[in-house]
Amino acid sequence: MIMLSIYAGLLGFLFYVMRRAVGLPALAMVAGALLAKLWTSDLTLVVANTGFKLTTPPLASLVSAILILLPAAIVIVRSTKLHNNLERAYNSLIFAVLATALSYDAFAAAIVLDSASENILSSILPYSNLIITVCVVLAFINILSHHKHAAKPGRPRK
Repeated sequence: MIMLSIYAGLLGFLFYVMRRAVGLPALAMVAGALLAKLWTSDLTLVVANTGFKLTTPPLASLVSAILILLPAAIVIVRSTKLHNNLERAYNSLIFAVLATALSYDAFAAAIVLDSASENILSSILPYSNLIITVCVVLAFINILSHHKHAAKPGRPRK
């Protein structure tokens, strides 16, 4: 549980420092989760055949986590820049929660949980689909709220 908290905290902190809106990176991360579900086993074999060996964490966990987070890392530079600290904190919280929920399976395969952590996570895991759905809806709302309207002909953009 401590490692999972550090992972979520580090992702949230990095996103806070980047000063970006969560909408586009969050949706890219959802696309990455779909790619991870479809391609992790095949790409793990490809990576293993190149001679890359890894025992801890399992290679499949690392490939899955990269597939989930890489699309968000690619599109984050195209996301709207934020200046308000409260808005940055809110966006980084959504990103960290969504990233942790989407990559939990890959993360769980890489670590061994103690009984206290298992009890806490077993009470949270039934709500993971709801957590992911709420984060995706908030990402959509974020995109809509930061969308720049096209300028009318003859008028400059504000």
